[in-house]
Amino acid sequence: MNAILPGVIDIAANREALPPSRLAAAVPAEDIAAVIAFLISDAAWPISGALIPTYGWS
Repeated sequence: MNAILPGVIDIAANREALPPSRLAAAVPAEDIAAVIAFLISDAAWPISGALIPTYGWS
């Protein structure tokens, strides 16, 4: 089992609620989904017990 550790996610609700300075490093939800898609793919079979930070440029 692995875990994704997101920072600020670039979604509509965050764009409305957060100042631009906080959004500068926000990671698009699609990019986090791509990390998850990789982790559930056959290519990631040797990865187990990992904590995967998806902080962008924070």
